[in-house]
Amino acid sequence: MEHICPICNQETKFTGDESSDRSSLYSYEDYGCQANMDGHSYIYRIVDGTLTYLKVRLNDESGAPLFLRVLYDQDIAEVWSKSGFGKKINIGKAFVPDFSDLDRLKNKIKLYMLLS
Repeated sequence: MEHICPICNQETKFTGDESSDRSSLYSYEDYGCQANMDGHSYIYRIVDGTLTYLKVRLNDESGAPLFLRVLYDQDIAEVWSKSGFGKKINIGKAFVPDFSDLDRLKNKIKLYMLLS
């Protein structure tokens, strides 16, 4: 299975510890985008074939980082920005971000921070 970053369309890399004990209760794989072409970050975890964790960093128009973290297995989503002193804002539910329009996604993250 090919893993592609939806932000820059580069192949993501396996970032988990290949020497880890795979005999645990569940099998997981961590991936991340290492292209770093525009300063973005895209990291995710797949557990038993299901996406369970996603963390994204995007830069807004001023260059300030915006963060989104989704814990799909716990139905939690959080947003924050370094300019907001790193205070994480729980937006109450997990969602699948739409990476086809990055400006709209950045505005959505900023709106959640503004309304908190």
